[in-house]
Order: sequence, then structure tokens, then C-alpha cells
Amino acid sequence: MKPKIGSPHDTIFKQYYGNPTNTAGFLRHNLPPELAEKIDFKTLTPVKDSFVSDDFEKFFADLVFQCSLKDGQDASIYILLEHKSTPAPACAVQLLRYMVMLWEEALRGELPVQGLPVVIPIVIYHGSRPWPGKQIKDLFPNDPVLAEFLPDFRVIVYDLPRMPLESIKGDLASNLILLLFKAMKADVPLVHVADLIKLLIKAHGVDGAQGLIKQMLYYVVDVDRTITKTQVEIEL
Repeated sequence: MKPKIGSPHDTIFKQYYGNPTNTAGFLRHNLPPELAEKIDFKTLTPVKDSFVSDDFEKFFADLVFQCSLKDGQDASIYILLEHKSTPAPACAVQLLRYMVMLWEEALRGELPVQGLPVVIPIVIYHGSRPWPGKQIKDLFPNDPVLAEFLPDFRVIVYDLPRMPLESIKGDLASNLILLLFKAMKADVPLVHVADLIKLLIKAHGVDGAQGLIKQMLYYVVDVDRTITKTQVEIEL
């Protein structure tokens, strides 16, 4: 089995949101409020992102985190973060596969008293076209007689290019890579990336922001070959 080769988008997404602090900040502000209120974000812990099926085929999710509930319930929650830069109409099926594999892992030991872990699937998308993916139940024939036999769960989708900036909640640290993805889809990406770097310098100082800026510049010039580091420096 060949290893999965990540795109520049995947790489910077995983590097940044692989940090539980960054992910917790994003989730705290961008999950539905009633859901965010239940989660103890201090317990957010990254878990492995690869799964092996019964026929030994290996599948890779982008990021998987485990956490607990605030009210002390003995329940385990998984946050499944999947990043997409190209359309994936049947993405819900891919997410269902990961969810089932998480449940199968839980079942290999004794079934916890509180039952199977709850998995919350989230897709962060920044493709040029509107997100074409459907909820899992919408992939099946619309027949009320058959409806009770269909799987049904919600996929939370953030279609970044079509989201107004004010709807991306939280601080710069929580949303840095999301704002970078959005900037790269703007009419004049160079200007928007430069504005983002200025915000970083203002928040952290030149020395404090240096590592993140370097990471961002590598991403920008890798994704858009018409942009050079020199052009970004001139814009600054």
C-alpha cells in the first residue's frame, strides 16, 4: 500500500491544527454553541489518524481528537476533522467509514458502560466551487418507507470561500490557517496574505511570528507559483 502523499493544503492544515490548543480555539468558537458548551476542551487530545480495515487496507483521516464532556458524564467524544480543497460529493460515505472504524476499535475491548463513543464529523473546505457534498441520508433515494433503514448523522461543513469573514469566529490563533485558505481564494490573494502577515506581526511581534510567517510563505508559493516571497515582502 502506497503511503498517502499530502498536498500543501493538507500539510499546513495538519501541522497547525495538529496542535490541540489551536484546534480547541477553533472548535470553541465555531461549533454550534449548544455543542461547544458541553465539551471540556481542556481534555482535547489528538489520537491516531490511520485505520486498517479487515482486508488490511489502510485509510487516513486528516485529524482525530478525543475529548470528554464538561458535566462529568463518563462519555467519550471524538472530533473528526477532514480538510478538502477539491469537491467530494460523497464525502459523507468516507466520514462514515472512519466513524465505523473508530467504533470497531472501541469494540475490540469491552464495550464501555456508557456505550460507543460519539463521533462529530467536521469538513473544512476551500475549493473554488461551492461545496457539493450531501448529508449521508441525502445520498439515498427519497422514500419515506425506506427512510427508517438509512444511516443519519450530521456533517458540519465550513465552506470557507463563501463564508463572510465575520462568521469565522474566534481569535487569530484559532483561525489562522482558515483565514490563509480564504485569502488564497480572494481576487488578489497577495494583498490578503500580506494583511494576514501584518496581523500576525502585530499580535506576536516580528520574532514571535517568524516561524508561522515562514510556514505560511512556503505554503503560498507552493500553491500559487505566480507569487514569490519577494512579492509578499514588497507588499508588506
